[in-house]
Amino acid sequence: MKLWALVVLACTISSFSFADTSTNSFKTPAGQTVTIGDQVQDMQKKIDLSPISMSSTPISSAPNSPLETVYVYEIANYRYTIRTVNNQIQSIMWFNLDADPALSTQSTP
Repeated sequence: MKLWALVVLACTISSFSFADTSTNSFKTPAGQTVTIGDQVQDMQKKIDLSPISMSSTPISSAPNSPLETVYVYEIANYRYTIRTVNNQIQSIMWFNLDADPALSTQSTP
């Protein structure tokens, strides 16, 4: 029974250590703040980097359904996943790449 409890505890702790964390804003390398509610054009000007990935999908199958677009950026050892709807930031998730360097897509010198 104690072994089972330890296994469950270990799995729970390891899943939390690699989980993305939500935030309302973050600072770019130039010191600009990107915040929930910002327009996509403002976000792109502030970040001034190309995303490592971007995907768009309709929110529903209804005609004229708004698009949800997800941008992924890597900035200063953090991966930011920014979800937008109708060209406005709805959520920002971050992940510390130092927690698992194998997940980084940036090249090292």
